[in-house]
Amino acid sequence: MGFSAPTGCFLNTTSMEFAGRDGPVHDALSRSLRLWHATLRHDVVTAKEAGDLAKATDPEQVVFMIEALAAEVKPAKLLMGNAGAAGMALRSMRAVLERPPVASVPPA
Repeated sequence: MGFSAPTGCFLNTTSMEFAGRDGPVHDALSRSLRLWHATLRHDVVTAKEAGDLAKATDPEQVVFMIEALAAEVKPAKLLMGNAGAAGMALRSMRAVLERPPVASVPPA
């Protein structure tokens, strides 16, 4: 997501800092993250339409999984000392795309 510095993604880092705060920084981050989410979703839908992903693929679930994997890189690397976290996340993202989740009926 966004600019990547030695300490990780700027948007990811600042979103954790400002998620629970009100104000213009929170609002700007919210807009940026929504745009990023929409871009990823568009790419997943485009891949479905091109036949690169199964027609039953759930775009929202794929985007959530990719974003969740990306969000774990910084804590895994900096807090748990996992130097291979970025590579693990990338391999996990590829696995999601190779076998994407399908749309399911929400629980009642």
